[in-house]
Amino acid sequence: MDIYLASVLIFFAILAVAIWRDRKNIEVKYVLLMRRTKRGKKLIDRIVNVSPKIWKIIGTIGVLVCIYVMITSLFSIVTTLQLMFEKVITVPTIQFLLPTPSSQLVKGQAFIGIPFWFWIIIVATVMFPHELMHGIMMRVGKIRIKSMGLLLLLIFPGAFVDPYEKEFKKTKLMSKLRIIAGGSFANFTTSFFLLYLTALAIWPAFVGPGLVITSVNSTSPAGSIGLEDGMVLQKINGKPTDVSYFDFFGTYGGLMFFSNNMTVEDIKAVSSSLLLRSQLQHYKIGENVSLTIDGKEHLISLGTNPSDSTLPYIGVNTTLSTKGYSYSAFTILFPLLSLCILLNYGIGMFNILPILPLDGGLLVEALAEKALPKYSKRIVEIITLATLVLIFLSFVGPFIIK
Repeated sequence: MDIYLASVLIFFAILAVAIWRDRKNIEVKYVLLMRRTKRGKKLIDRIVNVSPKIWKIIGTIGVLVCIYVMITSLFSIVTTLQLMFEKVITVPTIQFLLPTPSSQLVKGQAFIGIPFWFWIIIVATVMFPHELMHGIMMRVGKIRIKSMGLLLLLIFPGAFVDPYEKEFKKTKLMSKLRIIAGGSFANFTTSFFLLYLTALAIWPAFVGPGLVITSVNSTSPAGSIGLEDGMVLQKINGKPTDVSYFDFFGTYGGLMFFSNNMTVEDIKAVSSSLLLRSQLQHYKIGENVSLTIDGKEHLISLGTNPSDSTLPYIGVNTTLSTKGYSYSAFTILFPLLSLCILLNYGIGMFNILPILPLDGGLLVEALAEKALPKYSKRIVEIITLATLVLIFLSFVGPFIIK
């Protein structure tokens, strides 16, 4: 049996034993298991008591951010649908995310299968900040927390923080909005925190400056000035050729790590070649440029790219300048971090769409009840239905068109 699959089966066996031993404290509703606890309430109070005013400001910023993301997300879905029916986009833009008992990411027509252990870590980075912020905003609004806990819907884990409903319904509108928007705002914050942590601290620990030359076309401009394998291209006309994590993440978003047809060396080579190509496109064929190679300046005249006659050409193949443990970094660390960044933002964005019972639907409901209480229920139903239709079309649109 595959070791990875065996580890997944062992995990579920241990989980089943734990659930059985704790069965008296577990609520079962069809395929939903819930385990309530009052632990963690004191921790949330301690966090809030550090500075309730600052948490109020953070919560208010979260409301504004979530409303902005909700509006821009709806606009993006509509724009994408237009491109889809114009046949510019030919694949579903909204896909299911599923755990898979494999170390490789699986890409289907309408789903993405994420390696199981990555899935567990990603769910934790999404779930705990989300529910913790809901809890913090409840206590900022002086609403008592009834219970907290974990849940399991089939194979999908989750968490929850329950307020006392009567207190929640009686609270002021702004306090209610802070509570509702807090979860998605925490996911957005987690996404950007991980992005900048990776870019500024983790990426530089594994990827050095410049691009390492792996081969030289002897008849190219690079060959004419004697460039050789192993040299490091540091600058073009004084501009560094360093590949930042922002460049890398913007190109791949982390998902290409799992392509069965690409090795780590392929990933490093393609990353560097795309950066080199993007820098050269600002120059003209025949233009003289200065290359900094291993600290020395070389002047060359750009040639014509043999694969695209409109682009200038140096005549070298390059790869990222990596340090120790780069294999593990590019097969485990960076894929995991990239997926945590992507899915924290993506799930937060989906959760804030105006669909009941998602947080976005609750946000619209709270605003509608304040502005138009007589028609609020109908307004929320119409908006929810319209958004669900847009999502459904985003999912099945390419198949309908075909």
